[in-house]
Amino acid sequence: EKLKTNMQNERFYYKESVLMAHEVDLAGEFIYSALNKVNSMKSIDEPTDSFFVMYHLSVGIERLQKVLLVILEDVQIENVGKFVNSIKMHNLLDLNGKIQLKTKIGFSTEQVTEKINFRTGYYLQTYKCC
Repeated sequence: EKLKTNMQNERFYYKESVLMAHEVDLAGEFIYSALNKVNSMKSIDEPTDSFFVMYHLSVGIERLQKVLLVILEDVQIENVGKFVNSIKMHNLLDLNGKIQLKTKIGFSTEQVTEKINFRTGYYLQTYKCC
């Protein structure tokens, strides 16, 4: 029974490491796409391009935050579902708060809030919505 449990744990951690590598790769793709677009933009006043940059940077950062949380948490196999549900969000501020509870790594709340408010203001001004 103990051998079976150890084998399950090994498979779980192997699968987790492969999934995390995939997530880091995806995050990098999002961030690279955003920076590549910035490099090719003639003006920041192009709403479609600016939206592309903001969206892709946000998604890339969010994915990196979630990878970091997986690394920082000591999640047991039986608690994976609960943990995954706890990070199913797209709020960079909340994810940053979870990171700061585990470590001193992260942006200050003021830095993150400033960036989020800039992005929110950009969406509201550009798309006259919400």
